[in-house]
Amino acid sequence: MRSRNSSGSLTASSTTTTQLSGEDLLSLTAAAKETPGRPTVRTVWRWASSGVSGVKLQTLKVGGRTFTSRQALQRFLAELNEQPAI
Repeated sequence: MRSRNSSGSLTASSTTTTQLSGEDLLSLTAAAKETPGRPTVRTVWRWASSGVSGVKLQTLKVGGRTFTSRQALQRFLAELNEQPAI
C-alpha cells in the first residue's frame, strides 16, 4: 500500500518491511548487477532514498545494511513503466 505524504510524494506503508522479509533479499550492489542496463549502486540507492517520479524502491534494513528484493525491484520497474511519459 502507498499513501501520499505532506509533500505529495508516494510513501510505502508499514507493511513494506513485512512484505520484503518473505522475499528474496538482495544487497543494493546485487540489485544493481541484476537490473537490466546495469545501473550503478548509487543509482539504486537513489531509487530507494529519493525515488523516481514519486515511486520509491522498497528496502529493508538488516544490521545496518540496506537490502531490497528481486520482487521489489520488479514491482518498482513495473510501476515506473506503467506511468505515462511527461
